[in-house]
Amino acid sequence: GEVRHADEATEKLLYVWAADADSKESDFLATIDADPASVDYGRIIATTPVGAKGTVPHHTEYEYPRDGLLLANGFNGNHTFAFDMRDARAPKLTVDFTDVGDYSYLHSVVRLPGQRIVGTFQGKGGAYGAPGGLVEMTERGEVVRAVSAHAPGAQPALAWPYSITFAPAVNRLIVTMTEMGMPGQTSYADTKSVQIYDAQNLALTAVVELPATEGGR
Repeated sequence: GEVRHADEATEKLLYVWAADADSKESDFLATIDADPASVDYGRIIATTPVGAKGTVPHHTEYEYPRDGLLLANGFNGNHTFAFDMRDARAPKLTVDFTDVGDYSYLHSVVRLPGQRIVGTFQGKGGAYGAPGGLVEMTERGEVVRAVSAHAPGAQPALAWPYSITFAPAVNRLIVTMTEMGMPGQTSYADTKSVQIYDAQNLALTAVVELPATEGGR
């Protein structure tokens, strides 16, 4: 997408969070020239290795961060990396963290007003497995507050916080419950619910059960 600079100039760049094909080299963030008018159109103009391989690069943030620091996770490695994007053509790795407080295996993050960040986690204490939780954290992986995704009356084994979005009109966080899965795992937990949290204090306000579908997902 377009990267707008302070002087209002724009660049058309594409960032790809990827792994080495045979996992012999580090996972990396690739910067690609996406301007059709450029002589470098379609070419990788920079790579930013993270010093870890085989982490299974999964998500970056859903939107380009206004403060120029982009979070990306290597899910199976329980790693989250922060990239300084202020030099849009040459991102720099600034932070690599694993657990945030008691929680592990970050899946998705959303940014809230006031420079707040909330992430969904699918493990605890360095281990993968429900119940996971929601964590408000800093960009350096420091915990601000955390809550378990285990809803009252539900099975703890079904608490797999997955995707997250913010509904500003009602100040609510909407979180889907789906197990990500790990290598060698052949089935997924029967997770058919959406949880709704108060974005101010991360209090669980509602659980919406979804109807069963053929195939279980």
